Amino acid sequence: MGTEYEERLLARARHLTYLADLKHDTLSCLGAARHAGLDPGAVTGLVGCAVALGATSIETYTAGDVWTGRHADERAFLGHVASIEDDIGERLAGAARLGREVSAALGAARADRDDASRQRAAARRQLAAARAMPVTRPCEGCHRRRAAAIEAAEAAIEEADAHLAECETRVEICEEIGRAMDTLAQRLRIALARIRAVPGDLGETYEAVYRLIRRGGRLPHEGRWITGETASTAGHA
Repeated sequence: MGTEYEERLLARARHLTYLADLKHDTLSCLGAARHAGLDPGAVTGLVGCAVALGATSIETYTAGDVWTGRHADERAFLGHVASIEDDIGERLAGAARLGREVSAALGAARADRDDASRQRAAARRQLAAARAMPVTRPCEGCHRRRAAAIEAAEAAIEEADAHLAECETRVEICEEIGRAMDTLAQRLRIALARIRAVPGDLGETYEAVYRLIRRGGRLPHEGRWITGETASTAGHA
């Protein structure tokens, strides 16, 4: 059968566990939020999400220095957050699908390994029987038959050993993928929980501000896009 199928599963696993793109997008959102002047309490979810995706403390701390992109308003910010959430959810679903396929492949590989082990045991019994074949003198072809039987048994053992080694490799690959998917799923669930907290954190942090705006109140330009106005427009109010 070979290990081609398991190798393809491993390639998919490596693609899924590459989180640099998700981390990059989360840090860009965090950096833009910092440029907008959001209170740190409103972006703790973004920080936690970035960390779960592999960002270092330096990367999260300097996100506002590195990223120059901006969100036009809070709707654009929350739209970016929702996009990150969707991407993480899709990656988590992909990990779950691969996990199910790997579980089935692992079961098949273990069954094949057990079969190969039985074949090897049978071949070894065959070799023992061949070596125990009686011979006579003068020889009437018995030595040749015994040698052929031994050669056939040794070839069967070699074939069974190769099959068993192949099955062991398949099992090891599947077990490696399974561990990787478990770790990945754990990280993605944390990231998903943290990114989902962002809208609530934003609303809680600026609850009083939004109440003021809903009543028709205005903020100075330092409020930036929380007012829905540009700094230049708000500055002339």
